[in-house]
Amino acid sequence: MGILTLPKIRDRKSRLKFHQVWIKRFLDKAYRNNSQQGVYREHNMYSDGMASYSGKDKVSYYYTFDGLPEELPIAYVDEFRAVAKPGIKVNFISFLDPTKIEWDSPAIQQKLKVWKRNSADLDDIDEYNFRENLRFLDRNVRRRHSLYYLSSAEIRRRRKIFRFRTLMVVAGLRGSDFDETVQNCEEVAKTLGIVANRVTEDLPMYLRAFSPMSAEMGGKITRLVGNTVLPDEIIARFNTYDQGRIGEKGIYWGTDIYSGFPVLKEVKRTTETAENFLFTAETGGGKSYFVKNIILQLDADPRFTGTIMDIEGFEYIPYATFLGRNSDVVILNMAEGQGHYYDPVAIAVTGREDLDKDMLSLSSSFTRSLLKVLVGDYKDDETKTKWISSIIDESVSITYTKAGVNEDPSTWYRSNDLTLHDVYKTFTELYEQAIKYKYDVESGVITPTAKDNYRINKNYIEALDSAAAALRTYFEKFENGGVNSKVFSKRISLKSVVDAKLVVCSFGLAGKSEANIDHTQLALTQCYAAIISQVRSLFAKAKGKFNYKVWEEFQRWGRMEGSEAVLNSALTGGRKNGDVNIVVTNKVSEMLGSNDKFGIFENTTSFAIGAIGDANVRRGLCEALSIEDIAFELDKLVIKHKRGKSGVNTFSSIYDKGFLVKLDKSVVSLVKVSLPDELAGSDLFRTGVSLVEEEQ
Repeated sequence: MGILTLPKIRDRKSRLKFHQVWIKRFLDKAYRNNSQQGVYREHNMYSDGMASYSGKDKVSYYYTFDGLPEELPIAYVDEFRAVAKPGIKVNFISFLDPTKIEWDSPAIQQKLKVWKRNSADLDDIDEYNFRENLRFLDRNVRRRHSLYYLSSAEIRRRRKIFRFRTLMVVAGLRGSDFDETVQNCEEVAKTLGIVANRVTEDLPMYLRAFSPMSAEMGGKITRLVGNTVLPDEIIARFNTYDQGRIGEKGIYWGTDIYSGFPVLKEVKRTTETAENFLFTAETGGGKSYFVKNIILQLDADPRFTGTIMDIEGFEYIPYATFLGRNSDVVILNMAEGQGHYYDPVAIAVTGREDLDKDMLSLSSSFTRSLLKVLVGDYKDDETKTKWISSIIDESVSITYTKAGVNEDPSTWYRSNDLTLHDVYKTFTELYEQAIKYKYDVESGVITPTAKDNYRINKNYIEALDSAAAALRTYFEKFENGGVNSKVFSKRISLKSVVDAKLVVCSFGLAGKSEANIDHTQLALTQCYAAIISQVRSLFAKAKGKFNYKVWEEFQRWGRMEGSEAVLNSALTGGRKNGDVNIVVTNKVSEMLGSNDKFGIFENTTSFAIGAIGDANVRRGLCEALSIEDIAFELDKLVIKHKRGKSGVNTFSSIYDKGFLVKLDKSVVSLVKVSLPDELAGSDLFRTGVSLVEEEQ
């Protein structure tokens, strides 16, 4: 951890006088690290000026920390406690004196001028004199970081500034163990770069200054004890008391920023355990990195299969490609003009009677929904809408019947080769029959029956015309008017979809707003999401597995009309199928308040929230998730980076790309994902590439 501070301006009054030098150099040396040299009394509490005692056996030495290095481990106090012998205690008493940096004071201004001049001189450094000037370059960088950090802490983040003084107390029984502990602590201080000075005179004055019962920090003592100017956010991190390790097993969510322990969560402890995750952060906040860390571990677990609904498209293609080297992966590219699609007409059978009993109804329902999407919604003409619905229902039913499929599950295998093209063929036959029937009736060739009167109904014929005009563009050859025929040109087999370890549905809406996206494509996106997620979940359950579902750019689903039916079913009904829903968004603001039409916050069981700059959004999110008590933790994650003239970031923080994690609605932690460089730099975490059309 970096300790970023202004270099101290030496106070002449703090210089040691000759007799003080003599004490520290000679008398102190004679008694150092020898607890047997002190006086012996039976009193409960007494002192000889160099140590305090209780009875004949107990002794305490005191050290002031008169200087901290430029970098220091977060839990640096644990370094001292780690070298203590059994029975020897090492405690720390800190005094915080609120202060303010007098930026406009003559002393500070003079220092700033000198530092600026020295910084300008470094511009003449090149490869020929770099070596001898490296120390000055490093010092200049640290000084720049320090100035920027303290300024931004005081002004931008409104942190409190303190003069930080520390007294270390080594206490225990006189003897070799105590003396060795004292020596070890002094060595630790040297190693860490801490200026630790033993108190060898005026001990009562030091005790009064640091005691919580008096706190008489002033006058002479303030000159004798060194101090470091620090903001409260750094001082808080010196506290080594933390909640310790979170979780004994499960997937790695990150490393606790304060304790350094991993944060683990066991996903799907039982088949009935509800698992709905919410991951959110602003763009550039590390959200994709975080999500991929989670799903990578789920994919490594044989209990899980995965289905990713990538509404933007292409985000998970590198990940899927990498995983596909050793596992069955299907990339279902449903972007405009790609033609990869899953055909729901064939009845999916898992082999489990309890799951398969409704498969005919499910397949026919999916098929009808898709075709109705293609035909369009005639909201202004309810009669036409009803006729179109009836025509499509009839087309689907007749298609199954002609293939010998009925409600008897033993006949369902006959649907294996059926496709949407077969249903369209049935529709065209119905259309042609209706036109011919109407012509024959009008020509007097036949007499209409009560049963078939609807075929000469004007509204029925108009509905047929509308449906035919729409469907023709998708299922006829291009030369016959099939301008959209490519949409259903590359069928993905049922087997490949249900057997795959991972299926990525890439909808290819990146860079497109809802206003300039074809309405039909939007509706197809939703429909396919419902179909594929449901089928994947059922087959995973039949195999005794769990299906995780990633809903990328979730806020965009909320803008799509009719999306409630798709997602409410997945989020609230997925529990019985063993689903793990992972909702991902970089614009959680669009889901707050009345916009939470999917009940995300109500159903969320665990979440990870990264940096969100808007304070109002943070407050709204805390209210939605009922975490007002830890709102201050979210504030810590809001870190601004600025790029200086040198081209390097002028500030960084332990909170950068951190996440506030709450697991199972109980355990809270601030974490950062830490992965090996080889893994973090691999294709598993690569993003931002274009999708190349692939044959499936």
